[in-house]
Amino acid sequence: MDKLLEDARTTTESTARDAKHIEFDTEIKNDVPVVFLYSPSFLYVVPNTVENVHIGNLTTTGDRFLTVNEWYIEKNNVWKLFTK
Repeated sequence: MDKLLEDARTTTESTARDAKHIEFDTEIKNDVPVVFLYSPSFLYVVPNTVENVHIGNLTTTGDRFLTVNEWYIEKNNVWKLFTK
Protein backbone atom coordinates (compact mmCIF):
# COMPACT_ATOMS: atom_id res chain seq x y z
CA MET A 1 0.00 0.00 0.00
CA ASP A 2 2.79 2.41 0.89
CA LYS A 3 4.58 1.64 -2.36
CA LEU A 4 1.41 2.25 -4.39
CA LEU A 5 0.90 5.64 -2.74
CA GLU A 6 4.56 6.54 -3.12
CA ASP A 7 4.49 5.62 -6.82
CA ALA A 8 1.28 7.60 -7.33
CA ARG A 9 2.78 10.67 -5.66
CA THR A 10 6.01 10.57 -7.64
CA THR A 11 4.42 9.85 -11.04
CA THR A 12 3.97 12.94 -13.17
CA GLU A 13 1.90 11.23 -15.88
CA SER A 14 -1.78 11.50 -14.95
CA THR A 15 -2.82 8.21 -16.58
CA ALA A 16 -0.23 6.21 -14.63
CA ARG A 17 -1.09 8.10 -11.43
CA ASP A 18 -4.79 7.35 -11.89
CA ALA A 19 -3.98 3.67 -12.44
CA LYS A 20 -2.03 3.60 -9.16
CA HIS A 21 -4.91 5.27 -7.33
CA ILE A 22 -7.38 2.75 -8.75
CA GLU A 23 -5.08 -0.09 -7.69
CA PHE A 24 -4.80 1.46 -4.21
CA ASP A 25 -8.59 1.81 -4.01
CA THR A 26 -9.03 -1.84 -4.98
CA GLU A 27 -6.59 -2.94 -2.27
CA ILE A 28 -8.40 -0.83 0.34
CA LYS A 29 -11.71 -2.44 -0.59
CA ASN A 30 -10.19 -5.94 -0.36
CA ASP A 31 -8.40 -5.43 2.95
CA VAL A 32 -9.89 -2.63 5.02
CA PRO A 33 -7.12 -1.40 7.36
CA VAL A 34 -7.79 -0.30 10.91
CA VAL A 35 -5.41 2.63 10.54
CA PHE A 36 -8.18 4.89 9.23
CA LEU A 37 -10.08 4.44 12.50
CA TYR A 38 -7.27 5.98 14.56
CA SER A 39 -8.10 9.15 16.43
CA PRO A 40 -5.31 10.83 18.41
CA SER A 41 -5.77 12.08 21.95
CA PHE A 42 -5.23 15.76 22.65
CA LEU A 43 -4.22 17.39 25.92
CA TYR A 44 -4.82 21.11 26.36
CA VAL A 45 -3.64 23.07 29.36
CA VAL A 46 -5.81 25.99 30.45
CA PRO A 47 -4.67 28.51 33.09
CA ASN A 48 -6.57 28.50 36.38
CA THR A 49 -7.58 32.12 35.79
CA VAL A 50 -9.74 31.17 32.78
CA GLU A 51 -13.12 29.91 33.95
CA ASN A 52 -16.07 28.08 32.39
CA VAL A 53 -13.90 26.10 29.96
CA HIS A 54 -15.62 22.91 28.84
CA ILE A 55 -13.64 20.92 26.30
CA GLY A 56 -15.43 17.73 25.34
CA ASN A 57 -14.61 15.21 22.64
CA LEU A 58 -12.74 16.77 19.75
CA THR A 59 -12.94 15.86 16.09
CA THR A 60 -10.35 18.41 15.03
CA THR A 61 -7.90 20.48 17.05
CA GLY A 62 -9.92 23.63 16.32
CA ASP A 63 -12.95 22.18 18.13
CA ARG A 64 -11.40 23.21 21.44
CA PHE A 65 -12.55 26.75 20.69
CA LEU A 66 -16.23 25.88 20.13
CA THR A 67 -17.22 27.31 23.51
CA VAL A 68 -14.69 30.17 23.65
CA ASN A 69 -17.58 32.64 23.82
CA GLU A 70 -18.41 31.26 27.28
CA TRP A 71 -14.89 31.57 28.73
CA TYR A 72 -14.07 34.42 31.09
CA ILE A 73 -11.32 35.65 33.36
CA GLU A 74 -12.68 38.55 35.40
CA LYS A 75 -16.15 38.41 36.85
CA ASN A 76 -16.11 41.24 39.38
CA ASN A 77 -15.66 44.10 36.91
CA VAL A 78 -18.89 43.89 34.92
CA TRP A 79 -20.56 47.07 33.72
CA LYS A 80 -24.09 47.46 35.05
CA LEU A 81 -25.28 47.81 31.48
CA PHE A 82 -24.53 44.09 30.89
CA THR A 83 -26.04 42.72 34.09
CA LYS A 84 -29.68 43.20 33.10
